[in-house]
Amino acid sequence: MLASARVRSGLTLAEVARRSRVPIEALDALERDEWGRLPAPVYARGFLRLYAREVGVDADPLVRLMDDSRALHAIGALPTAPRRPSAQLEQVRQRRRGTAVGVALGALILVYLMSMFGHDDLPVEVGPSGNEPVPVSSP
Repeated sequence: MLASARVRSGLTLAEVARRSRVPIEALDALERDEWGRLPAPVYARGFLRLYAREVGVDADPLVRLMDDSRALHAIGALPTAPRRPSAQLEQVRQRRRGTAVGVALGALILVYLMSMFGHDDLPVEVGPSGNEPVPVSSP
């Protein structure tokens, strides 16, 4: 229903996403009735209301329909579509992994450099009592 209303309105999914500020993945899931791809019900209802407003459809019956359908999924009466991470989410995960690897590598290099150059090589002679350092004179 949402997809056909969107097409009648002459809008693309990307335009609805931009205008409503709802993630395009959520709009796609709403069009396909793939509830497993949507966030918590309170957010999904808000996304549905925003989408319906953009395409000129009354949201209340759609919200009731979505809630009923989600309830049927919850009790196992209907199969749930598998939840797939979006491409954008996967890109964020890859960036985080890259950042973590970079930080770890930088820390290792810092530890190595500190071990190589971080100690003092000046000689210290111990006096006769063994407790007091004796200054070393240079010629």
